[in-house]
Amino acid sequence: MAVLLPAFCLLGLLAPGSPEPDDPGREIRVLTYNIHHGEGADGRIDLERIAGVILATEADVVLLQEVDVKTQRAGGVDQAKELARLTGMHSAFGANLPYAGGQYGNAILSRYPILSSQNHALPDGGAEPRGALVAEVKIPGCGVCRVLSTHWDHRSEENRLASAHAMRALVAEWTEPAILGGDLNATRDAESLKTLAKSWRLLGEGEAPTYPAADPNVQIDFIATCSSRSSVSIDLTKSVAIEEKVASDHRPFLAVLKIGASASGG
Repeated sequence: MAVLLPAFCLLGLLAPGSPEPDDPGREIRVLTYNIHHGEGADGRIDLERIAGVILATEADVVLLQEVDVKTQRAGGVDQAKELARLTGMHSAFGANLPYAGGQYGNAILSRYPILSSQNHALPDGGAEPRGALVAEVKIPGCGVCRVLSTHWDHRSEENRLASAHAMRALVAEWTEPAILGGDLNATRDAESLKTLAKSWRLLGEGEAPTYPAADPNVQIDFIATCSSRSSVSIDLTKSVAIEEKVASDHRPFLAVLKIGASASGG
């Protein structure tokens, strides 16, 4: 069912010395959304409609997949920058392949400045290369956070398993907490997601179907967190698949998180 929850501060990696040990934490809202290059069930590419869905969720960080930048089918529009303009957010884009005179990949929107971003190619992408876009976001009073948007192969569990290992390798190099969102093209019982879960915590309990949007029967869009090597805890307050049937062929998935100092400090 659709939910409209109060807006909160963006997710963050808390800088050394912050928060204080008695900090109860802050709530932030994270959305992952495969936007199908803005094309809805009615066959129209409508970025204002996509932006309206995003704004209605009051998300602080938005992790987008299937984003076109200056392609012919998108009318030459840079969809990442246009969605940033329509939502009043900052943006980053990671191109995974050239397409129709432009580029196609993942994007991140943030209510706070994006300090840097880097696109990581995923292994064995085949005819459609896949990637994981990682951005560092600066949150006043909180520090820097890492957020990731990714889109895994829909054809091969072997390829998805390779992507899961790549996500584990990425986070193994970090001492900060991280939040990942994406269209993983797999269900919770798949070996690829079980492998991902060895380093990342998939959020939500039970199924929150996200695909196909008109009448979803499976969840393949997920948000996951990792903070095991940091002094910051990330706790799930609520997660839900947003009831949106028309704007894309996927439904967006929202997680409300509480971030604060870990009781153990590690």
